[in-house]
Amino acid sequence: MRHNRELRAVNELAEALTLGKGVEAVIATALARITTLMDADVGFIYLLDGEDQSLKLKASQGIFSPDLEIAMANLSKPGNPLQCVLETGRAIAIGDVRKSPQPLTELAPFLMQAGIISWACAPLKMEGEVIGVYHLGAYKAREYNSHDLVLLEVIGNVVGTSLSNARLLVELRHKEGELRRALRRAVELQEEERKRLARELHDEIGQALTSILIQLKSLSEETNVPHINERINDLRALTSQTIEELRRLAMDLRPAALDNLGIIPALHWYVKQCAERTGLDIQFLAPERHERLSPEIELTLYRVAQEGVNNAIRHGKAQKIVVLLERDLRSSLVRLTVSDNGVGFDAAALDRGLGLVGIRERVELLRGSLQIEAAPGAGTHLSVEIPLKR
Repeated sequence: MRHNRELRAVNELAEALTLGKGVEAVIATALARITTLMDADVGFIYLLDGEDQSLKLKASQGIFSPDLEIAMANLSKPGNPLQCVLETGRAIAIGDVRKSPQPLTELAPFLMQAGIISWACAPLKMEGEVIGVYHLGAYKAREYNSHDLVLLEVIGNVVGTSLSNARLLVELRHKEGELRRALRRAVELQEEERKRLARELHDEIGQALTSILIQLKSLSEETNVPHINERINDLRALTSQTIEELRRLAMDLRPAALDNLGIIPALHWYVKQCAERTGLDIQFLAPERHERLSPEIELTLYRVAQEGVNNAIRHGKAQKIVVLLERDLRSSLVRLTVSDNGVGFDAAALDRGLGLVGIRERVELLRGSLQIEAAPGAGTHLSVEIPLKR
C-alpha cells in the first residue's frame, strides 16, 4: 500500500511538471510537490551553474536562516557529504542528526539550530548526469531505509528530466524565433532581389530592346547600302551586349557553371564578376584539383560566398576580399572562408539584418558550423566547415 501511494505520488509529480512551463516554474512546482510527498518541512533546490560548477540556490520551501542556506551551498567542498552525492549520484539521508552528526560536521549545528532533526539530500539528474541537488529537512526524526533512498533518487530523475524538457522547450522557442526571423528576412531578400531584377530588366534590357526595335524600324526605311551595313553592325553589337546582360542576370540567379562544372569554376566566375563590377581587389583561392561535392554542399558553399562577399562590399566597405576554399582530408570536411579588410561590425548584430541567419540554417542542415570573427574597424572573417560524410 505504501509503495502504491508513493508510485501515485511520483506519477502526480511527473504530471505536474508538464511541458509548457518555464525552468523556474518547474523548479518551484517540483520543490513544493517533493516536500509534500516526503513529508518535509524545509526544502532547497540547488543547480550546478557556470564553468566552476558552483551550486546556486534556485528554490526554497519553508522557514530557514541565511546561515543554513550558506552551509548547504558549501557542502560541495571536498570532504563534505554533498561531494559524495555529486560524484556518485546517490542519495544520502540521516534520520536524526542529533545522534549521528559525524557525516554533517558543518551542517549539523545549523540544522539543529533551525530545529531540523532529519535531513536528506538527493541528486537531480538529466540524462544520467548530475545537474544539481535537492535537500529536505523535517522537524521530527524519521527512519530512512534503502527503499526511501531509491525513492529520493527516482524523484531526482523525474525532476531532472522535467528540467531538461523545460530547457529544450526554451531552446525550441528560441529556434522558432530564429526561424521566423530567417523566413521574414528570406522573404525580404527575395523581394529585394525581385525589385533589382525588375529594375535591371526595365532599365537595361528593356531599354536595349526598345532601342533595337526603333533602329530596326528606322532601318526598314533606309536606302543607303553603306549606311545600312553600318546600322546593322551597331544593331549586332547592341544585341550581343543585351544577350550578355541577360546571361549575367541568369548567372546571378543560378550559375550554370555550378551545375555543369562545380563549385570552383562557379566561384571563379562570381569573384571575377564582382571584381570587375566594383573595381575592388577580390581574390579566390582554391586547390587546382578538387573533386565534385554533393549538389547541396556546393550550392550552400556558393550561397555562403555570395553572402560573405556582398556583406563585405555593401556593409563592410572593404577594399580587399579573399575567398578561400579548401578541403581537409584528415577531418573529411570542406572549409570556405571569406575575409576582408573592411570596417567590420559588432558581432552581436549578426542576426539583425545581415542576412546570415538563413545561411546559418543552411549550414546547420548539413551538420556544418559557421563562425564569424568581427569587430568594429578590424574587418570580418567568415568561416564555414561542412562535413563530407554525414
